Amino acid sequence: MKFRYLLALFLLVCANAPLWAADDDDSESKGPPPEEIPDFNHLDEYIYTPKSTLNYGFRYSAGIKANFSGNGLIASPEAALDHTTPDISRTYHDGTVNPDGRTMTVDTGDGISIVVPIIPDGKTNTWSYVSPSQITSDGFLQLHQYSAQTMDNEFHTTSRKGDMGWELTSARDMGRLAKRLTWSLVGGMSVNDIQSATQSSVAATLYTVTDTYNLYGQTPPAAPYTAPSTSTQTAVDQNGNPTTVIGGVGQTVTVDTTTLISSAPIASTASATPITAASGEVINHFKLHGSYVTFRGGPELSYELSPHLHLNISGGPALIYAGSQFTVDEVLIPATGGDIIDTLSDTQQKLLLGYYADATLQYDFTDRSGLYFGAFYQNAGSYNQNANTGSNTAANSAYGSTLGVGSYNTKVDFNETEGVRTGVSFRF
Repeated sequence: MKFRYLLALFLLVCANAPLWAADDDDSESKGPPPEEIPDFNHLDEYIYTPKSTLNYGFRYSAGIKANFSGNGLIASPEAALDHTTPDISRTYHDGTVNPDGRTMTVDTGDGISIVVPIIPDGKTNTWSYVSPSQITSDGFLQLHQYSAQTMDNEFHTTSRKGDMGWELTSARDMGRLAKRLTWSLVGGMSVNDIQSATQSSVAATLYTVTDTYNLYGQTPPAAPYTAPSTSTQTAVDQNGNPTTVIGGVGQTVTVDTTTLISSAPIASTASATPITAASGEVINHFKLHGSYVTFRGGPELSYELSPHLHLNISGGPALIYAGSQFTVDEVLIPATGGDIIDTLSDTQQKLLLGYYADATLQYDFTDRSGLYFGAFYQNAGSYNQNANTGSNTAANSAYGSTLGVGSYNTKVDFNETEGVRTGVSFRF
């Protein structure tokens, strides 16, 4: 009995199963569609490769070449002289003569005494000298003014003086030429110093103005000496014994020890004496200093020696902007008195067009940074710079003629300039 019921239930389920399946299919077809996975097959794989390189570093240059030439005048630093008028001020290179400063006390007759200048007697007590050689063997005093004109026909060339500057360059990758060879466009700038100096003893003509003064048979105090002068001496009585005050203290008096000379020269001469370079009496100091900026640009070839090491070679035009100061110190070492120095100076700015070539090894630590070391060569011509001086007024006064205008020249040469460069590189 139970079997029949179970069989009937089974047949009933089997009969309705298709209907249930159809309902399930309808419910599934009416539900939301499943979420689809995006298709990325239309996108290409992309990895960014740096195309630009920035280099910053130091640039050591062997220096520019320079040579110096020319002649000039070493003027007397003292004003031209009046050789005849008495009792006026005269300034020499090795002494002075000024109006007489002696005075006397005069009683006006009403019980008042006044101090007045002495009656001129052609002498002065206000003068000076610096060297014992100014006293002649026959007992006269000689005072001098000096000037000179150089007679140098030589060119003075200096060795190069290296200096450390800095540089900044940038390169843009323009593509591959071969498996290991690429090319770029590069541009940059650098700053270096201009330095050159030398000195040389030179031939010259020495002009000397000599004024002779009368010492009236006196021997002046040892040089250097400046009159008037006094000294303190012990006071003595009429018998030559030292005098004392209460307490036994000796008395002193101030004594005028001034040597008098004539208030105007008793003779005046002017001479021109050739002097040789070997004498060392005239020395020229040449100095050239400044700086220059180099702008350069052109193509660069890069060969991959290894994944991290590259050899870069570039070349192209170079533009130099230079500024320099040229100075000449003319030094006359006279027989008496200190050195006489005339300074001539000139400042110039120049633009020069040339070319350059670089060879550099670059080592990359990463895709973004590295170091470089290389050598450079550039050639950009030269320019001349002149320093001029005026006429020598002291010598003109003595000789009644113009000695002329002196001129010195330097050639600032940027040809065949070479050096090394090093620094860090960044790629972006």
